[in-house]
Amino acid sequence: MSIRIALFGHPLHQSLSPAMQEAAMAAAGIDGRYELHDVPPDDLSRALDRVRDGEFAGCNVTMPYKEAVVRLLDGLDEDAATIRAVNTVTREGTRLVGHNTDAYGVQRTIDILMGGREQTARTAVVIGAGGTGRSATYGLIRSGFGRVVVYNRHVDRAKRLADDLSGVSATTQLVARPLDDRSLGDELTRADLLLNASSVGLNSDDSPVPASLLPSGLRVFDVVYSPRDTRLLRDARAAGAAETANGEPMVVHQGARAFELWFDRPAPVDEMVVALTRAMEARAAAPAVSGA
Repeated sequence: MSIRIALFGHPLHQSLSPAMQEAAMAAAGIDGRYELHDVPPDDLSRALDRVRDGEFAGCNVTMPYKEAVVRLLDGLDEDAATIRAVNTVTREGTRLVGHNTDAYGVQRTIDILMGGREQTARTAVVIGAGGTGRSATYGLIRSGFGRVVVYNRHVDRAKRLADDLSGVSATTQLVARPLDDRSLGDELTRADLLLNASSVGLNSDDSPVPASLLPSGLRVFDVVYSPRDTRLLRDARAAGAAETANGEPMVVHQGARAFELWFDRPAPVDEMVVALTRAMEARAAAPAVSGA
């Protein structure tokens, strides 16, 4: 009988995770399917019951449910409990356990961008304080950044993020500010890394940061992944960015970690990279996508 894994979100965009995860299953000799399920807000609990009852062996959760799903689960791993956001759910009997593999994906991408350099004295600016922003900030803290400044349209949400993650490391300074704050330009001139964890650029050619504020030498990581560069990445390169990355490496590594949690075996990462790249090339004319 085929094993089924689901992705729950709403509205569910054209995720490329099915191609990546089904390629991983095939490489591992697993007869399985990865299915997209658009779940309206009132139906999230019922959707999770389908995992609890064994219809699905596990699931991913994407926007806008990474935070809301926490209260519907029976347990959380250490990272998810700290971040208070979940993107992967496993089933243990009838218990549902939440995990956060996004933070792992962020850390792996940061390692690529920063070239393995020591991060203790480095500063990062994060745009967005939702579930992905929480995961990104946690990943930056774990990567050793000395200062992380989180900007969000609603500053109260950024402040809650900073409060919740303030105990992760005594050596990281967390700062919360409104996105329209005049300090953004000054912070970017001092920053080593800009990380867009918002949905800006997901379904449009907009950028969360005015091009005029982007300094040269900055490293820029946009969690949106697309066959085409987002405006933020194009603007960053035009400004002389040192390095840029879209969400592809994050998606691969968070997906590989989720695969290992569902199937208790190493993920075939190389096959996942090839499958995602091919899917992106085939979707070259489609809008950008993000999340799991």
